[in-house]
Amino acid sequence: MRIQLAVVCCAVLLQDAFGGPVFRAQSRSEDVAIRIENASDKTFDGVLVTFPDKHQENYGRIPAASFSSYRTVTKAYRGAYMEITLGDELAIIQPVDFFGETDLPAGRYTYRLTLNANSRSRWDRVREIL
Repeated sequence: MRIQLAVVCCAVLLQDAFGGPVFRAQSRSEDVAIRIENASDKTFDGVLVTFPDKHQENYGRIPAASFSSYRTVTKAYRGAYMEITLGDELAIIQPVDFFGETDLPAGRYTYRLTLNANSRSRWDRVREIL
């Protein structure tokens, strides 16, 4: 028991010391992995993405000019429904439809988001850069 507890404690300490999880699942070559880039000068307090199969991934807080970690998903298109929280403001990216879209092949992809400085509407406050 003591040995197992010591290993767990060391893993927690290493995680805190290096700022990330010690045991991180790597995506396999047949997986689709998506991350979010915050290409704006404001922190996104939360990013929730809904993929075509209704699967949701909460990417959490993403500081300005930085990236989230990759998340493996079962199905993704070039764009997705996203809810981005900026303080007490909610911005939404709503694709018109997915007609004609094809699944992304296996690989790593980035949804690059920025702010639309000329808007205060939740529907075009954040936009995806393709």
